[in-house]
Amino acid sequence: MRPRLAKAVIRNFRLLRRTDLSFADKVTLCVGRNNTGKTSLAKLFAFFVARKKTTMNIEDFSADCYEEFSPLIASSSRARRSRRVTRFRQSPSPFTSPTTRTAASTDP
Repeated sequence: MRPRLAKAVIRNFRLLRRTDLSFADKVTLCVGRNNTGKTSLAKLFAFFVARKKTTMNIEDFSADCYEEFSPLIASSSRARRSRRVTRFRQSPSPFTSPTTRTAASTDP
């Protein structure tokens, strides 16, 4: 039996400020009006299941959580150029191991 995602809790990502999702056993559809977060949800899931190094801009997160990233950004001498969050996959498959780490960083 393949592992499946049963629930997702999303905070401060683009339009998704406080979102709790439960998924059906077989298929879950995401429908809604324009500018309600469907694309944000798709981008977030793609970020975590990608099999390669992926990045997000710090602007992808709501302004409410900038203060959590600000010490990391301020500590870099290159902070003025480009700020982003990078996820490094340590396992070849997103479902084989929970060893994923996320870090705020700046472009080289």
